[in-house]
Formats: sequence, structure tokens, C-alpha cells
Amino acid sequence: MLNKLKSLKAKIFIGYLLVAFILIIVTFWAITNFTSLSNAINNIMVENYRSIKASESMIESIERQDSAILVMINGPTEEGRKTFRQNEQDFYKWLARAEDNITIKGEAEILSKISSQYSNYINRFDEFYHQPVENKWDYYNEELLPLFENIKHEIRNLRHLNQDQMVNAQERADSRAEGAIISTSVISFVAILLAIGFGLYLSNQIIKPINKLKGAIQKIAEKNFEQKIEVYSNDEIGQLASDFNKMIDRLQDYEKINVSKLIAEKEKSEVIVNNITSPIIVTDDENRVVL
Repeated sequence: MLNKLKSLKAKIFIGYLLVAFILIIVTFWAITNFTSLSNAINNIMVENYRSIKASESMIESIERQDSAILVMINGPTEEGRKTFRQNEQDFYKWLARAEDNITIKGEAEILSKISSQYSNYINRFDEFYHQPVENKWDYYNEELLPLFENIKHEIRNLRHLNQDQMVNAQERADSRAEGAIISTSVISFVAILLAIGFGLYLSNQIIKPINKLKGAIQKIAEKNFEQKIEVYSNDEIGQLASDFNKMIDRLQDYEKINVSKLIAEKEKSEVIVNNITSPIIVTDDENRVVL
């Protein structure tokens, strides 16, 4: 198993595995940042928006109720009372939604004031309804109108609180986005450097011994049989270098044998020529005297 891990194929596979691992880390980091930003946007677009929508709807309902009261002062009371009761139901519906969506510090206290004052407002309306016609205007100005203004003021406070929270959430989202861009860029840059560094290291481990082998082969072609390659690894290239060194040893042995044979043949020829009684001249192809 250990020998398999030392092979060139294993090294290349580990290189690709490292690159894949780096990509997984970068992808996981990006997904984490996207999730964080999604949560921040959800806080802005969902939680606070619901409270703001409830605030706007409560103001709209109570303003219609106030208009219904004015109609009752100056005109038919039953029509105004019907409109008032319809908007009372709408107000409580939106108040319940706001109470179910308490997410900010101080929001519960404001809703408690709104609920208490609005209950008082409803009770005052019942008293207003049974007032004589000549007293209704004074009762409205002294009892109902101040409560109406106070309730609207508290609802506006609730709306402003959520609007401020939306602004803060947006600033936090912007900060997270900026941090995500920076951190993802840094991690990606480091990942690229690691991938490039490992790629250079792996290519050097492959190319360097191959270049040495190439140079040694060129010198062997020039009949220089003294070249050997240093073996530093046990992978395929290391085995190739080891086999190359064995081949050099055999070539050196063959060279020695061939030289010995040549010398022996030369000495034999000289002995034969020296022992011939007749004069002999030995020339080469260009008629130069050899012996």
C-alpha cells in the first residue's frame, strides 16, 4: 500500500485530490456567506416588513374609525357605527399580527401601550355612542381625539422602530457582504497559490529527473559511459533512473570487453605480420602505410 502511494500515478491523483479539496473549501465558505446574507436579507424583507405593514394598516383602520365618528357627529349614526366596528376588527387583526412578530427590543412595550390605549378608545366610543347629540362634539374633542392621537403616536413609534431596525439590518448585511467578498477573495487567492505551488512542485518532481535522464542519454550517444543519475524517489521515474544506471554499468562492462578484444586482435595481427618472412606493407583504404 505504501509503495502504491509513492507511485507517480498516486502523486498525480493526490494533486488532483488536493485541488478538489481546495475547491470544496472555497465552495463551502461561499455557501456559508450566502446563507448568512440570506438570513440578513430575510430579517429586512420579512420580519421588520411585517411589523411595518401592520403599523400602516393599524393607522389606516383607526383613521377610518375617526372618520366614522365624525360622520356620526354630523350625520347618520348607524352607518358610522357600522364602519367603526368593521375597522375595529381590522385593527385587532393587524395588532395580533404585530404581536406575533415581536423581534426587536422595545417592540413588546410599544404594542402593550397600543393595546391598552386602544381598549380604552373602544370603551370611550361606547360612551360616545350613548351621548346626546349636543354633547358628542365636546366628548369627541375631550376624550376620543386625545386617545386617537396617542394611539397613532405609539403606532408611529412602532413603525419607526422597525424602520430603524431595517436600516441597521441593511448596514449589517452590507458589512457581511463586504466581509464575505474579502474573505472569499483571500481564501480563493490562497487556494490558487496552493494549487499553483503544488502543481509546480509536482511538475518539478516529474520534469527534473526526466531532464537529467535526457542529458545522460545525449552523453551516452557521444560514447561517454560514465554518466549516472542520482535516484531520489521510489516512483516510476526513480525506477527508470535505477534501470538506466544498471544499463550504464552493463555498457561499461561491454566497452571494457570490446577494448580488450580490439587490443588482442591488434597484438595478434602484429605477431602474424612480424613472423612472415616475406616483406609485406599493410595500407588502409587511402593507401596510407599501417604496418
